[in-house]
Amino acid sequence: MNAVEIEEAISSLAEQPFEAAEFPYAFLEAFGNKETTISVLNLATATSQMLKVASCSKTTSISLFVRKAR
Repeated sequence: MNAVEIEEAISSLAEQPFEAAEFPYAFLEAFGNKETTISVLNLATATSQMLKVASCSKTTSISLFVRKAR
């Protein structure tokens, strides 16, 4: 992409309503990143968030178990 195309894409992005969850992907797309790359990043982010939730759930379960044992 050349500078004019990037400027047009960023200007178009600025006119859209801001959605925090989607902004990073729209920003990457504006700079010419392939949709495949953005999909992989989106999947990696979702997987990471699922692992955090699972990790928090295990910690909560363990702490509840320890409290009951006392």
